[in-house]
Formats: sequence, structure tokens, C-alpha cells
Amino acid sequence: MQLTSEEKLMASFIKYEQLFKKYRYHLLILLLIIAAYLSYSVIHSNLKQSSLKKANEAFLILQQDPNNQEALEKLAKNNEKLYQLFIINQKLNASQLDGLKNYFASSEIADIVSYHNHLQNNTLSEYDGLYSDLAKLIRGYQLLRSGEINQARTILKSIPKDSNLYANASMLLHYKKVNEE
Repeated sequence: MQLTSEEKLMASFIKYEQLFKKYRYHLLILLLIIAAYLSYSVIHSNLKQSSLKKANEAFLILQQDPNNQEALEKLAKNNEKLYQLFIINQKLNASQLDGLKNYFASSEIADIVSYHNHLQNNTLSEYDGLYSDLAKLIRGYQLLRSGEINQARTILKSIPKDSNLYANASMLLHYKKVNEE
């Protein structure tokens, strides 16, 4: 017995209806989860944008008036890293970096302060942190300029080959060799 196309269509509807009845709670839960995730994403994005906007407004106020405590607190609340960089910039401008290293929770920012302290005190040879390759490059350059070629060569050759500054160190070594000849 052959089924007509209308009967085939009706049979497929019945199969889908049975499938839907069997899994309707699972589908409902899946739809609720998707709706909750989308709602969370929108709300989270809006809160983040609001926080960034407040931090930017506070930062713009601080650029005009660095002593504005209300804007400083607002910046600290809404964007901790920008607050830390603002404080460092203020201290750099005032040359008051002493004691700032322990002030910041972020190790990267504390390391920037440490690097700058060593740079100001001309003690880059004692520095060992995130920017140690840069410190070696600068120290090697200073030694090359003062004519201490062997010491400079030793320091520049200690920069690892996988460092981004290895090419710069090689150029400095080559430059000095060319000028010696």
C-alpha cells in the first residue's frame, strides 16, 4: 500500500510531535539556559562598559587636576591598573619612586618601578626582573660608549637568543667591531 505525500507529511508530523513530547522538558531547560547566558552576557558587557566610561572620565579629570581626590578614588575603584599607572606617572614626574615597589599588588607594575629605580640610580647591572634583557642591552651600550669593549661584549653576549632584544645586541656588537677596524 502506497502512502500519498499528504499521508507521509502527516506521519512525519506525528513523529516530530512524539519526539517533542518526549524531550519537551529538556528543550525547555536548554532554552532557559541559553536565555540566561545571553542575559548575563548583555548585563556583564554593559557593566564593564559603564566601569570603563567612569574610569575614563576620572582619568580625564585627573589629567586636568592631578590632586582631585574624588577622581582618584573613582579611578582606583573602576580601573586598578590605570590607577597604578597614573600614580607611577605622578611619582616619575616628581622623582619620588622610593618605596613604590611594595605599594603595588601587580608584579608587572612593581617590576617597572624597580627597573626605573635601577635606571635612575645607574645600577642596571644589579637589576634582575622582567626587563633584565633590556637592562643588559642598555648597560652594554653604556659600556661600549665609555670604551669598555670587553665588558660590554660579555654583557651583550649574555642576552639569550630567544630574547626579542638579541638582534639589537648583535647589531651593537657588530657596530663596535666595524668601528674598531
